[in-house]
Amino acid sequence: MTEDSWRSGLASKGERAGLLPLLRAIVRGQSDFDVAALDAETLEHALGAGLGPWAEIVSRDSGTVLSSALAGRIRGASLAAQVLGETMMDALEAILAAANRVGCEPLLLKGAASAQRYYPRPGLRTMGDLDLLVPAAQRDAVEDTLRALGYVQR
Repeated sequence: MTEDSWRSGLASKGERAGLLPLLRAIVRGQSDFDVAALDAETLEHALGAGLGPWAEIVSRDSGTVLSSALAGRIRGASLAAQVLGETMMDALEAILAAANRVGCEPLLLKGAASAQRYYPRPGLRTMGDLDLLVPAAQRDAVEDTLRALGYVQR
């Protein structure tokens, strides 16, 4: 299916473009995206999906004057993501250091690996947990280390 046929399929169903314009602006590295052009439902979805920091980045040079409520929500989402991202990276640093002390060098997976490799700053990649791969022979030692740091297995 081509993008044009997919787009016409959406239009024929009367659906909105949704997040596509925002996602395109992110991929293109824009800074002049008019975030106010997003409908309220799409903006709520974007903020709920962790795209608040991206909305702030891609719209910083748009010249659009946002309502104070909208500007505050976007800024708040961006600051929250920054704090959470820094907290996750601090935790990751402590976990990796502790694992290294017991002779293990875990492999970062999923969100943490993506955040460090592909994102301009880690807080732009929303993460709810940290995924690490450790050799089976070192699993018990790493688990004991994590428990000593205060982590619990759910």
